[in-house]
Order: sequence, then C-alpha cells, then structure tokens
Amino acid sequence: MALRPQLVGVGPLIPSIQDDLTLSYPVAGLLGSLPIACMGLFAFAAPPVVSRLGTSRAMVAAMVILGAGGVARSLVVGAPDLIALTLVVGLGMGLAGALLPTAVRAWFPGTERLATGLYGGGIQVGAALSAAIGVPIAQAAGSWRWSLLAFSVVPFVALALWVAGRGARSSSPPVAASAGAARPRGTGLLLIVVFAAAGTVYYGINAWLPSAYLEFGWGPGPTGALLGVLNVTQIPAALSAGYLATRIGLGRLIGAYAALVLVAVCGLVLAPGLGFLFVVLYGLGNGSIFTLMLAVPLELGRVASEVTRATAMMLGWGYLITAASPVVLGIVRDQLGEFSIALWLLVAVAALQLVVAVEVARRLRGS
Repeated sequence: MALRPQLVGVGPLIPSIQDDLTLSYPVAGLLGSLPIACMGLFAFAAPPVVSRLGTSRAMVAAMVILGAGGVARSLVVGAPDLIALTLVVGLGMGLAGALLPTAVRAWFPGTERLATGLYGGGIQVGAALSAAIGVPIAQAAGSWRWSLLAFSVVPFVALALWVAGRGARSSSPPVAASAGAARPRGTGLLLIVVFAAAGTVYYGINAWLPSAYLEFGWGPGPTGALLGVLNVTQIPAALSAGYLATRIGLGRLIGAYAALVLVAVCGLVLAPGLGFLFVVLYGLGNGSIFTLMLAVPLELGRVASEVTRATAMMLGWGYLITAASPVVLGIVRDQLGEFSIALWLLVAVAALQLVVAVEVARRLRGS
C-alpha cells in the first residue's frame, strides 16, 4: 500500500501545488511522469542492491528512502527541490517494487501466486485511497503539504511492520547480481511488451480519459467519476487474480484478461455513452493483468537471483516505456485537435498486448 500514494495521490493536488509554488504546466507534469520513469530506471538497481544487502535490508532501505523523501518533499519551497525530491521518492518506489517478487519467492514457497495477489491488491488499494483522500486532507488542513506528509507516513508504517514481522526475522541469502541490466531477449522481451502495453494504456487513460469524455459531451462530474470507478474496480480484480491463477492457470488468465482489456478500450472509443460499463470491464482486466504479470517471473525463474533479474528487466524497461504515454498522447491531441485518435492509439496498444499475452501464455503452459 506504500508504493503508489506519492504518485497517484499527487495528481489531484497538482493545481494547488502549481498555485502555491508558481509551477509551469511542463514542470507540474513531471510530478506524474518522473516517478513512473524512476520506477523503471531504479528497478535495475534491485539485483546489485539485494546481492549486497539481502532482501530484508534492501526493503528497509527502500522504505526509508520513500518515506524520508516524501516528508522532505512536503516541505519544499521551490520547483528545483520539488523535482529533486520526486526523484528520491521514485528511487524508493522503483527499488521496493522490484524487491517484492524476490521476497515472495523466499518466504512463500508453494503459495507465490496468492502472495503476489495480496501485494498486487495492496498496491491498488493504496492508489485508490490516496486518490480519494488527498484533496479532502488538503482542504481540511489548509495545504497540499499535509496530504504529501500523510502519504509519507505509509512507508514508515510498512517499515515498522516489516521490521517487526517476518522480513526482519528471515535471513534471506544474498542474491547473485547480474553484470548489468538484464537484456530484453526471448521470453523476457515478451514480458516487457505486455507490461509496458498495460502501463501505457492505464496511464494514458488516467491522464486523458476525462478530457476526452468532455469532448464527447460529458460533464465534469461524471468524467471525474470514471477514473474513480476504474481504480476502485481494480482492487477486487487484483486481490482475486492470484487465487484464480491457482485454480485456472496463470497463462489462461493472462490471455483472457488481455482480451477483456481490448474489448473495454474499444468500447470506450466506440460507445462513450456506456463509459461506466467499459471502465468497470477495463478495471477488472487491467487490475488482474498487473498482478498476474508480477507473478510471471516467479514461474519462469528457477532461483531467487533469476526472479530478481527477470523482475528488474520487466519493471525497468516496462515503466520506462510507460512513462512516455501521457506525453505522447497529449502531443497527438495537440496536433490533431481531438482525443479520438489518441484513444485509438490505446486500442492498438491493447491489441498488441493481447497478441503478445497469448504467446506468453503458451510459453507458461510449456514451462
């Protein structure tokens, strides 16, 4: 739950932060795009960090960086400090996200899919809650800074539980580090494509779907509610995906949910009057795919070091590609004057995700 509030929860606060710190729109946009890029860039640091510190100490370090960076960011007085500390927050998120599959492999043998479903669901819960409570906290306390401070408490709560619980007591062996960032080839390249496609569609929709539906004739209230429904729907999907994978099979579910995502994104473009129906379908599909893809390295990696490298490669390249989505779609909108073409690009990405997901499913069944 600590890994998304300082990214997702900041979005609704950006107008207040802009007014207070006199930020331009490009600089304010970095508050959303930089953490995504950092989650990719710093995922590559996970293998050498785990090799040096072990899983538990590395996670402690990531939580300290995430929490302390967030606290410091709530106190900034200008744009340079804000951007620098956003990079620090991104470092903590990227490192922690890449460490979790390694912890699951070490501490939950035989129940990896269920454990992955729990923490994947926790990520969705943290995202949805932070998006919902950020503005009310700022309004009640009189400043957006209190919201950022509240988000920064979550990593310290997680850290306390980690130290008090199994994380501190388990002596996870060091993981052999790769010579550098894993090269995307073979199955690893397929994982990158599916994960990057899922992120591209998700962050593109979160950035621009309300604006697109305003162009389609919706009012401001309903367009904002679309994202709320989408993100809430992802919570039960993510929490149930691990359990369903143990019953139905990981490969079958990835292909089925990728097909559901494609249907939902097509529906958002072709039948905007049914927007709420299609964001529910999209939330069910994408929330499940996110959790299932986090479990794939556990299926393909024979030892912890392989899991760490495969996860770092998938998250690293995947998030780096994803970070460009809101910017590219915004450029398309500016050049063509309407959002419909930008949404059709997301349909194309969802179609690519389905094709590659089917191949990933085939390889999982053969592994």
